[in-house]
Amino acid sequence: MDEIDVSKLKEYLDYDPETGVFVWKKPLGNRRLGHVAGSFNKRAKVFRVGIFGVQFCGNYLALFMTTGRYP
Repeated sequence: MDEIDVSKLKEYLDYDPETGVFVWKKPLGNRRLGHVAGSFNKRAKVFRVGIFGVQFCGNYLALFMTTGRYP
């Protein structure tokens, strides 16, 4: 994941590892401060968060934000 670094993501998103919830720390487009980030895609059966034109799978994004490595 060379395009986006963890520090840039952490400017805009907060991740709570206990609940698994992503929250917007900074407004970005129509995303509002304090609102839950992402949505569940029923067809793909996966949670996704879109930021900077990239759709991240929720569990991959959580790993990336906590370890700095993208699987």
